[in-house]
Amino acid sequence: MRKKAWILIVQSVLLWSCVSFGPHYFRSGNEAELNKDWDRAIEYYEKAISEKPNEYAYKLALLRVRLSASMSYLKSARGLIAFGK
Repeated sequence: MRKKAWILIVQSVLLWSCVSFGPHYFRSGNEAELNKDWDRAIEYYEKAISEKPNEYAYKLALLRVRLSASMSYLKSARGLIAFGK
């Protein structure tokens, strides 16, 4: 009985070591994007892409957040120029 339990534990550990964290990074990137934390979203999406480089949804999300970030920063810059800063 103990031998079977140890085999099950070892198999579980081996299975866990093969788990990819790409989806976790993608979800974290989505959360950061919803909070308009552009830099953190870009960081998470880049990590997700490094885990799964062939996942096009991750690449599209990265492009989308980069575009959103650039538009947001451009809007802020124009606001500062309007105030003369």
